[in-house]
Amino acid sequence: MEINFKNITELIEFQAINKYLFMAYSPKKQKILWNIISKYNKTNFEIIKKEYLDLYFKIIEEEITIWKYINAISHMFWYFKNDLNNEEKEKLDFLIEKYNKSEIKINELFIYLKELSIKYNKDYIKKQSILEFK
Repeated sequence: MEINFKNITELIEFQAINKYLFMAYSPKKQKILWNIISKYNKTNFEIIKKEYLDLYFKIIEEEITIWKYINAISHMFWYFKNDLNNEEKEKLDFLIEKYNKSEIKINELFIYLKELSIKYNKDYIKKQSILEFK
């Protein structure tokens, strides 16, 4: 897979869109990716890009576990914490519990998140690549 960022703006956009997918692979390394980007004002872009891509390719080799998916989804739901009614919160809890017991596939949670992001106009969540990840 070839990824070529022309500038820091493209790299930041890539990171933002993939934040929760990377979190599902490795919550700790996802934060390190942001730290690499944050050095931009002090470091040459080509150095930043190389360091970022080196870690990116290590991250995507890791295994996504049920716990990591639930962690990423829980972080995404913070965007809705003041919007959701009790029924929507209960449905989320129900779906997470069923997924945790391997009674449903992760896509059911992704579909629900996508629905809520549209309903509540949460553009940042709507754009997350994890919601398209199978």
